[in-house]
Amino acid sequence: LTVGLPGTIDSSTVSANPSGKKIILQGTPVGANSDWLSADQSKGTTKLSKFTGGVGQVFAGVIAADTDVTAGDADVTIWFDNVYLRQNRLDSTVVT
Repeated sequence: LTVGLPGTIDSSTVSANPSGKKIILQGTPVGANSDWLSADQSKGTTKLSKFTGGVGQVFAGVIAADTDVTAGDADVTIWFDNVYLRQNRLDSTVVT
């Protein structure tokens, strides 16, 4: 089962194409430097960027549709598998 949730793409992390547009393509894996589902969004939006697997980056899911972020950050739908939700409910010793 795949679930879609809202997220915000950090436009500063997207490179412009030859036409000068900053487009993040459908299916692009994205992540954040924190667990975006558990973060307290009242303290500021957790912005997502292209997932690189770098140290400290947490996988969030994939972009549901091509999104233009040329004019700034944009709200998107993030698809992810429900296994992630179940993993959040496990005891930390089980996850590691």
